[in-house]
Amino acid sequence: MTSGGGRWLRDRVPGWFRGLLPLFLATLLLAAPLRAQETGDYSAWERLAGRVDQTLAVDAAPDAALLALREQVVSWRDKFLADNTANSRRLETIDRRLSMLPAPPAEGATEPEAVTSERNSLTEQRRVLEEPSVRAQLAYAHADGLVREIDEVLRLRQASAMMQRLPTPLNPTRSARRAR
Repeated sequence: MTSGGGRWLRDRVPGWFRGLLPLFLATLLLAAPLRAQETGDYSAWERLAGRVDQTLAVDAAPDAALLALREQVVSWRDKFLADNTANSRRLETIDRRLSMLPAPPAEGATEPEAVTSERNSLTEQRRVLEEPSVRAQLAYAHADGLVREIDEVLRLRQASAMMQRLPTPLNPTRSARRAR
């Protein structure tokens, strides 16, 4: 029974499916570590971003609270920047391998099945590797925008405080009042 196991598979599984099976298995094996590798807890980030958006919309938070929120957002932004480049070397390797394959056939032409299979496998691996990077880029842009908004609010508050007219300490009438 064990000696005919491979023959059993060949007899019962269509050829086109056997050709896709390695691609499917490679995708599964590649995707599992990548999912675990994702360091960003995007649900926590979204909660923080929502809090910051609400705080900025109300515009009633003290400067110290805005600075604390800014510090948290900057930390996330730095993390997203690091996540963006996490798979860059692996993507470069896949790109080099893809470039070494012959050009895709013209419409209606065919190419050897091994080349088609390799091209499809590499393309799928590239797609899977790019997904966390794209997500990190989007989150980075969001975080960077929030930092800029917080900075603008703080700058406007500082400018407003500097433009307020306060009594000058050099006013002689104030000095006379204090002397009494």
